[in-house]
Amino acid sequence: MSISLEAVPVSYADKIFLEVLESNRRHLVALAARVVGCAWRGEEIVQDAYIRIIRAGAAPQDIQHPLGYLKRVIFRLAIDARRAKAVERAYAQAISSPVSSRRLTPC
Repeated sequence: MSISLEAVPVSYADKIFLEVLESNRRHLVALAARVVGCAWRGEEIVQDAYIRIIRAGAAPQDIQHPLGYLKRVIFRLAIDARRAKAVERAYAQAISSPVSSRRLTPC
């Protein structure tokens, strides 16, 4: 999948990250997918990481290793997504199970 640079005005730093992202996309998606257990969600995390980096306005001289930086951002976003999913599952399980009056304690 290729992202058109003509669609949005981008800075030099943005172009560097876009080139790194495009040339390593398969690897980056696999990294995120391994953490969250879903390739589709891995794709979403990679896109989210790129958008966050662009919004942060990181200059190329500030980041020495763009690929390493992307990997770190993607890994942390994937961990956050996995934690959020665990909370959602626990909440869904808690509201679906009947509550016994014996387990309730006064506040």
